[in-house]
Amino acid sequence: MQSQLCIPVFTRGNLSCVIALGNKITGKAFFDEDIELLSMLAGYIGMAVENAFLYREANLRKVRNENILENIPCGVIAINNNCKINTLNKSAAKMLNISSNDILGKDVKHIGSLFANIILRTLKDKNIYKMTEIVHPVTQSVYTVSTSLLDSEGELGAIIIFSDISEMKRLQSSLIEVEKLEAKVKNLETQTLSPGISPVLRKELVTQSA
Repeated sequence: MQSQLCIPVFTRGNLSCVIALGNKITGKAFFDEDIELLSMLAGYIGMAVENAFLYREANLRKVRNENILENIPCGVIAINNNCKINTLNKSAAKMLNISSNDILGKDVKHIGSLFANIILRTLKDKNIYKMTEIVHPVTQSVYTVSTSLLDSEGELGAIIIFSDISEMKRLQSSLIEVEKLEAKVKNLETQTLSPGISPVLRKELVTQSA
């Protein structure tokens, strides 16, 4: 098709497409008013295309962030200014033995007093926690906790991120006991090689061998 008039459409400052027009039905030439109207139309088309791109990017980022949130090993809970839970990921639900479907939109007290008190101190008193160790009073599980304030579209909220480090603490404790035992054995070996062995040490060696 032979084009009599081409109007460029720009998106984000770049040429995205061109509106190509043939002859008018009347056979008359295009006037300045026609070009001005078509240029205005091209501007609206460009804005519509840009909005579509932005919407697509926003959706992709949302999906990516949700996937990351659901698959990280740390528990993540966020509340709004009314102390209602708006985010609770899979790890948090598993560690707290609760269902995210049953708790989203409800008061933060439903996650338990330990974590609720911490995130409320952040929201209300602006107390920020950074890798703070806490112990659950019932399960005796050990957690590291970090908190931060959130400001989303002018609405204040707070977020808490936590990890269960109970197993790591148990391993550390076992390692310390092993190191103490190794030091004791080494000390006994050193004393055994000495010319004289005290009666107390001899008794301890007999007890250890038994």
